[in-house]
Amino acid sequence: MGAYDNPDVNVGIDRQSGQMIGNAIASIGKNIGGAVVDKAEKIAKAEGEVAERKRQEAEKERIRAEQNWRIHKAVESEKTQETLDFNATLKTNNIDMASLDSSFKGIIDTMYSAKDRLAQSRGDYDGRIGDEATIRNSKAFIAEVGENFATMNTLTSTWKERFKKRDQPGGIDNSSTDPLFAAMMNIGEGSGEGANAGTVGWESRVGPGGKIQLFQVADSPTIRELNDGKPYELSYDQVRGYFDDDDNNPNTFGPFSLVPDYTAEIKADAQAVSVFGEDGQLTQPDENGVGGVYSKGKEFEVTDGQGIYMDQKTWPDTKLIRSKIAPKAKAAAQSELELGASSITANSNIRSNARSREVTVDGQKAIQYYFNYGGERDGEGEIIGGEEIILGDSISGLMSQGNEDGTEETSGYNPDEYSNYLRFTESLYMGKVGAYAPPYSVTPEKREYITKSSGNSQKVASSYVTTALENPAATYTGIVGDKTAVYDDETGILTIPETDDNNKETYDLSKKPDGSYNKPEQVKNYLTDLLQSDITLGNTQQDRDLKAQVFEELNKLEVDNKKSIVTAESIAMDENLSVKEKEYKILDLELGEATDKELGIYVMKAAETLGQTSKETLQDMIEIAVLNSDNKLVEKLQKLLNYSNQTVTRSDIRR
Repeated sequence: MGAYDNPDVNVGIDRQSGQMIGNAIASIGKNIGGAVVDKAEKIAKAEGEVAERKRQEAEKERIRAEQNWRIHKAVESEKTQETLDFNATLKTNNIDMASLDSSFKGIIDTMYSAKDRLAQSRGDYDGRIGDEATIRNSKAFIAEVGENFATMNTLTSTWKERFKKRDQPGGIDNSSTDPLFAAMMNIGEGSGEGANAGTVGWESRVGPGGKIQLFQVADSPTIRELNDGKPYELSYDQVRGYFDDDDNNPNTFGPFSLVPDYTAEIKADAQAVSVFGEDGQLTQPDENGVGGVYSKGKEFEVTDGQGIYMDQKTWPDTKLIRSKIAPKAKAAAQSELELGASSITANSNIRSNARSREVTVDGQKAIQYYFNYGGERDGEGEIIGGEEIILGDSISGLMSQGNEDGTEETSGYNPDEYSNYLRFTESLYMGKVGAYAPPYSVTPEKREYITKSSGNSQKVASSYVTTALENPAATYTGIVGDKTAVYDDETGILTIPETDDNNKETYDLSKKPDGSYNKPEQVKNYLTDLLQSDITLGNTQQDRDLKAQVFEELNKLEVDNKKSIVTAESIAMDENLSVKEKEYKILDLELGEATDKELGIYVMKAAETLGQTSKETLQDMIEIAVLNSDNKLVEKLQKLLNYSNQTVTRSDIRR
């Protein structure tokens, strides 16, 4: 406690009292002849005056003490209320007072000690300026503590909420997160042991100018390992700065950033240019076929349990949609790149939404990010063409705002990087609105059958299988009705969601290069499930007959696939074949649609392998081809044999 001037306890005292008593006593000698009573009165009067003055001084001291006590009690009362209000603020912001360190809890005590000294003073005193600064800074701290804790709570709750969707749009971007902050947020999670062990506390310090600063201090083995053996400190003033910065980037939060989520913006932009309707879906043409953003293809045959009818595919008009949405996408990308810390946001957007693949860069494995730009629809509604654009990789880097000379018009980015990002955003917009959605069948409400199962059930059964395999998604959706199937042309996987959209069934309809199915049993399962789910089939005799004929077609399909699944390995393993027969069968398998010249080369190789003349090899092969009723191969081999009456030479092959 600094020195200060106490109230003057001698104020108002008559310092001549002793002299008065002395004069009164002296006067006795001069008035020896006076009355004793007179003398006594004078002495009593003098003593009374002294006593009165003492009483008055005592009263003044009492009053001063009482006044100072009232001041002290008022200060203490104010302090008590301030403490209650402060604790209420902490409670409102979910802060446990018991977890705060002693220096922080002493802030109010320090402030009110200074207020007490200042209130009781009657003038200037040593330390007054310091007390006034303490009061001023403490009041500022207390006034801001609610906002400070609220801001910290916003930061940490945002992390906890968005961490569930990390590396996804709207979630935490792991690549731009401070590991120390992440380690702090992990403390106490789960069992609170191992990597999640540690403590989180608070510490207050007096900074420059007497300003009180509050820090959140996290300590754990993981943090010390990452932070050169020191705890992690996060200033509350610093956190407020994250929210008060002027970069206007809503996805940056200091120690972490979010992957941008443009869902709402894309929807609004799509609606603004009539790509989306009010329902947030691609606009459909009206009853007269006017408007909308869809195109239609040629009609094709589809079969259900009643017969064969004509259907038609439709798909989003990619070119039309691009003409409408591209300007919006470009403007959005340009605005994004003008924000502060835009490279952080742009790169997280790329990592989340671009396509990726593993590559080797400078001898190290890296993730390369790219996208396909452009592309148009063919007559069947399939996307063709387009350009592959590489955005960078995990080693060489992605977007970088270098602010070099000549980049003023591209927000400080390399012009090529800038242009690629604008096109990437356009592609992202196109994908989000569904511009690249696959074609799907527009099943008419009333089907006009060109062939009915009652009149030609065999044809209908055969067509049922054929159309179901050629257009699996459209066929399933059209026949089942309440489920929209999706077929991936690249993988050959047909996906059928359940009605609750939580479960799905998949079928592998992929084919081998020779046209046979990789998994014929799944093909049969798909067609069987299709039959069972066909809402156009009932339990009449006609329906049962059609089902039986479809199953016959399935069995044929299975047999055909078994025939086609013949390999050189399976021929070589066949113990019922001689070496010569195996060689001929392998040749027959390899030749297929070979030209005469290619066939001749194979014959020459076979002859050399078997120790025969080419003529002998040809004759043997012709015999086998005849036995197999392979007239096409017989014709080819006979043609080669006719080149020479003796042998087939290399010169003959060249003819």
